[in-house]
Amino acid sequence: MSNTTNTNYEDKRVTILDGNNRKLDVSDKLEKSDNWRRPLTDKSKLCITICDYTNKDKGGSVTAKFNFTVNEIAEFNFMMGFAGDFTKSYDRIFNSPDDKGLSPVKRIMISRQAKMQDGSPSKYPIYIRIENGRAKCNVNDKGMTSFTKNTYVCDQKADIRLSYEDARTLFRESQEYIERMKTIYALELRGSVGTGIGNTEAEASEGTVSEKKFVDGVNCLYKAIDEKFKSQNEYFAGELEKILKTLSDIHEDIMFGK
Repeated sequence: MSNTTNTNYEDKRVTILDGNNRKLDVSDKLEKSDNWRRPLTDKSKLCITICDYTNKDKGGSVTAKFNFTVNEIAEFNFMMGFAGDFTKSYDRIFNSPDDKGLSPVKRIMISRQAKMQDGSPSKYPIYIRIENGRAKCNVNDKGMTSFTKNTYVCDQKADIRLSYEDARTLFRESQEYIERMKTIYALELRGSVGTGIGNTEAEASEGTVSEKKFVDGVNCLYKAIDEKFKSQNEYFAGELEKILKTLSDIHEDIMFGK
């Protein structure tokens, strides 16, 4: 399964996974806050879309979408770092009934099963299924929504199986994208109070840090880190050579005497 990531700042696409007549796409629905210390609003989401075009020539392709919160992406990214099977699901219902009294519902289920039923290792242990449908919405005294199970009607359902490496990449790259956008938004918001380092007068007056300056700054930081590691590696290589020479001399003294 191939993986493509678009790093264009203006592009809302985070990552794409292409599989067997299926495609999984993650897109940006993040919202910038007005506080640089918490640069993302609580409404920020990443939208996961699965498109199944197995029967596109007969009945057409099937597309289903689900919006993950920032915290949910972080949770799955954490879970993918540990061994063990799991099954986790989320249901969302939006209180906007149609003429039949049914409101939009989005559901997702993600599971990991390391072994097949015959006990052999699974090549694609991660299973993701998304459903989009409608149901009767219930709202409690606190404003929390739920839906009556026997009123649920599934309109679209799409699923995909991923290798462990692809699933790990999916959530890792999504989490890294969120962290990058947090940094960009924080710099933009921080620049609005005139503390942006190296901003032009035009950028300072607009209260933003340009993407180019941000990228240049990050590249400069990585270059400095790389140079530091190279310097340390050269130093340790020299020290290691001295230690090996000393051990060799000791070995010769033991074997042959002075």
